[in-house]
Amino acid sequence: MSKQYRFFSPMQLRAATGSRRIEGRVFQYGTRSVLLPDWDYGRVFEEVTRGALAQDVIDASDIVCCLNHDQNQMLARHRDGGGSLELELDDEGLIMRFDAADTIWGNYAIESVRRGDFSGMSFGFMADSNTFSYSKESDADGKEYYVRHLDKIPQMFDVSIVTHPAYPATSVSARSADVREGLEHAGLLKAEPAPDSDPIVRNDFDTIGAWLRRTL
Repeated sequence: MSKQYRFFSPMQLRAATGSRRIEGRVFQYGTRSVLLPDWDYGRVFEEVTRGALAQDVIDASDIVCCLNHDQNQMLARHRDGGGSLELELDDEGLIMRFDAADTIWGNYAIESVRRGDFSGMSFGFMADSNTFSYSKESDADGKEYYVRHLDKIPQMFDVSIVTHPAYPATSVSARSADVREGLEHAGLLKAEPAPDSDPIVRNDFDTIGAWLRRTL
């Protein structure tokens, strides 16, 4: 299985007045992402299929809520079917909620959410061969495009509050490190230390996809 992260658009995120409770919608069924890179189809939209995440998967997973996916800044945790992080599936998708602890990061999180400094949520999950499916659709002008459906989440491990969600860069960066060595070996990428803003993540989707199609 491969580790994946997702962010679609700014989701509902709020801190209740007069309490320390933070609540947010992690994902919403049927909500389209922006155009994203895909190894097989170049660029695709993505959406979460209704029923993609089951309650028994949530109960069996060890899921943390962090600031920007940094586990050193953990805010709450759900494991063994309970814990300080509440996760609820409803008709629209997945909701998370927790009472912010009186800690450095708990206090920072609740004040920042109240001020509107955080712009949304992102979630991390494991993917296998049954996780995705594709469909071809057409827009009003008859131009065809592909939609990648997130059909089944076998394991979830992270629901983070994020400052600057950048879904294309985040979702591909986990894979880009895995293929860097292969790209260098194939002569498609010059071997050099990765900068803070990795050019693979932002500019070389087509090159990576072409190399993968030749080698798989």
